[in-house]
Amino acid sequence: MRNLLRQIRKSETGASAVEFALAAPIALILMVGVIQVGIAMQGYNAIRGMVGDLARHTVVRYSTGVDLADDQIEADAMARATAAPYLLNADNLVIDVQSAESSGIGGVKQIDVTVSYAVRSIIPGLDADQFPMTLEKSIYVVDET
Repeated sequence: MRNLLRQIRKSETGASAVEFALAAPIALILMVGVIQVGIAMQGYNAIRGMVGDLARHTVVRYSTGVDLADDQIEADAMARATAAPYLLNADNLVIDVQSAESSGIGGVKQIDVTVSYAVRSIIPGLDADQFPMTLEKSIYVVDET
């Protein structure tokens, strides 16, 4: 019996399996967390890129004499956000476009764009609204009216 206990105490067979069983959950949680942060960063960068494209497109349309209504700009923003390269989920996306009463600058129209997006979660049990983000941007166009 003493020999058996001595052998068990000195044996290192299975030590790697025990170490792996202790370290694997921590490594897995860290990897999933890094992936989730990457998805959130992609969502934020997609929102920023989409709003920048929307601003450029709106300024160009106004410079060619096309006066866009707020709902037209909202529809354009939604179409851009859900299409490539942004591919944002329309169910988690809220876009609000409001023309300001005055911009404080003569002959300039201010259009305020607010985009809210809830990044989807890959972690089981977490809802998409756990990672909300909002971006506000003002677009200034020459008002010829």
